[in-house]
Amino acid sequence: MHFAELQSLQGDQYREFNITLNGNLLSEVKLHNYLHSITILSSQPVRGANLSFSLYKSEKSTLPPILNAMEIYIVRDFLQAPTDEEDVSAIEDVKSNYWLDEGWQGDPCAPVYPWNGLNCSYNSYEPPRITSL
Repeated sequence: MHFAELQSLQGDQYREFNITLNGNLLSEVKLHNYLHSITILSSQPVRGANLSFSLYKSEKSTLPPILNAMEIYIVRDFLQAPTDEEDVSAIEDVKSNYWLDEGWQGDPCAPVYPWNGLNCSYNSYEPPRITSL
């Protein structure tokens, strides 16, 4: 989570709040300086089907909580191996040398749907291979 004070605070103004995750205190945030940013992260992976983040104003605070941005990453196991590294290198060379702009992004053969104009071979024992362009 990313926080920054976006107001020039007056002498009697103060922004302080607590972040909870599923009701448990995750962190305390104190924003004192205009445009000074703070990033709060969890040192342990956060797991669960339902996650509830809450921001609660502290008793000292004269201003409500503020959240500027939040990043969520999901670790996924891919059921398919990535395309053979030599094939990826070769097709990237073709792409740059011939100025091809086919909207090609990511893995050329995975997940299962190859780049437009490519054909790939799939076998469960080896990485996918580019067979034709």
